[in-house]
Amino acid sequence: MLRPEQIAEIESNASGWGCGAYNCVDCSPLQYRCADCYHEDEPFEFSAPVLNGTQIECEQCGWINNEDEQHTEEQLRMLATYEPKEEN
Repeated sequence: MLRPEQIAEIESNASGWGCGAYNCVDCSPLQYRCADCYHEDEPFEFSAPVLNGTQIECEQCGWINNEDEQHTEEQLRMLATYEPKEEN
């Protein structure tokens, strides 16, 4: 899970341009809600935002977001930078 300071850093570097590409980490570095519930009257928001491209199961509908995602180079860099490291 991303820490609040990481979320703030990522959001502060996001482009306001909004190119419309779903996998553009410059414009949309974080995912806040389920892509499958998005068109519902009350779309389900995750308890905390996740990195664009992170595989996560929606608690509301059970759909696995980004299950078949082929990560872009930018997404892979973001995941390597911000995903928590396993501690032994």
